Amino acid sequence: MLLGCRRRGSELRIEIWDSGRGITQDQLETIFDEFSRGEDEPGSSMLGPGFGLGLSITKQLAGVLDHKLTVHSQQGKGSCFCCIVPGVDFDTPKFDVRLPDEVLLTEPFAVDEQGDVLVIDDDQDTLKALDVALSSIGLKVFSAETIDAATLAITRGDCSPQLILADYHLTGADNGIAAVRHVRDIVGRPVAAIILTGETSNAVQREIADAGLVVLQKPIRLASLTAEIRVALQMRDVRAAE
Repeated sequence: MLLGCRRRGSELRIEIWDSGRGITQDQLETIFDEFSRGEDEPGSSMLGPGFGLGLSITKQLAGVLDHKLTVHSQQGKGSCFCCIVPGVDFDTPKFDVRLPDEVLLTEPFAVDEQGDVLVIDDDQDTLKALDVALSSIGLKVFSAETIDAATLAITRGDCSPQLILADYHLTGADNGIAAVRHVRDIVGRPVAAIILTGETSNAVQREIADAGLVVLQKPIRLASLTAEIRVALQMRDVRAAE
């Protein structure tokens, strides 16, 4: 695997090269589609576990940033994925440095708005990212990789959830909807909850809606997540006052 950058005029090409077996032409046409995965050779298990969402999310992020994403491959020799971004002339400070709107919109939570946020996701990187992001805006976060871990934390008194953020896809047969129901049963109250998912199928969206839960599609902007959390905690206060 090789990661490198190349200057091309006013642009910068960020390239990732590999020396794998390559991608067939028909796969190149669908590789950025959701849940699309390459095919192993007979008897091979090179792909390993996964949902086929990585490249789809990458394409969506590139689109949001208005960056061009390309791939070319030669069977038996390998592939090259490339993201083309605009270059910056650091020797000529003519640009106005501004924080993105997303950062400006993400105001810290006031003390009376705060509550324990229970995040349930079987991906450790996602847990760490959400912990850092939500802690930075004044929320107390407890992370759990499984429903059992969340149950143990609640029964030991380590976490008193005021809000649940649960990924739809969890390890095994569990999913985020089941996690929310289980936590609500344990604490004996309808804890506010948000389901996070990269799944866009109508069946899943309908299942989440039928459960009466809010859903946020991945990739998630911090400003959007913060806004939903703020609404959920406000609704918690309204219900408590009734």
